Amino acid sequence: METTLNRLPHITRRDLLVSLLTALVLTFFLTTTTGHSQPVPAATQPLETLRTPPVLFKMPNNQERSYIMVKPDGVQRALVGEILSRFEKRGFKIVALKLVHASKEHLEEHYGDLRDKPFFPGLIKYMASGPVVAIVIEGLDAVKTGRAMLGATNPLASGPGQYPFVTSFE
Repeated sequence: METTLNRLPHITRRDLLVSLLTALVLTFFLTTTTGHSQPVPAATQPLETLRTPPVLFKMPNNQERSYIMVKPDGVQRALVGEILSRFEKRGFKIVALKLVHASKEHLEEHYGDLRDKPFFPGLIKYMASGPVVAIVIEGLDAVKTGRAMLGATNPLASGPGQYPFVTSFE
């Protein structure tokens, strides 16, 4: 925590904690997983455990788990708390949350399906430029509702109001 505060001197400890308890915007990589209803001790688990394969979990009804990642600018702008709050107000449970500085190798694996796209090198460079917040939410139709709440991956293709934190499309 001290290291993060030293890198972001304009953010107070309280602001950082509030942002960590409320963020999930921009990159919304969902993996439907059925699973435990007990919280995962994310701080003690490697990042890979936040992407547990669906076959390892069994959940009742339409309960699902979805992985969400807050990009570096969302963390720096202290939006984590507001984003988490929006999901909690919709009845979702935050079952894992971890602040990480992802390695280039990890990001290349995570975004492997985009490797052939012209923007891939810039995406990896940007995502490695600062800490991200990895989050797992749990609830009824988490994947479908999460996609509806956050909109399309490309903000320009999303409906009005789905990107309330966007200040620029540069």
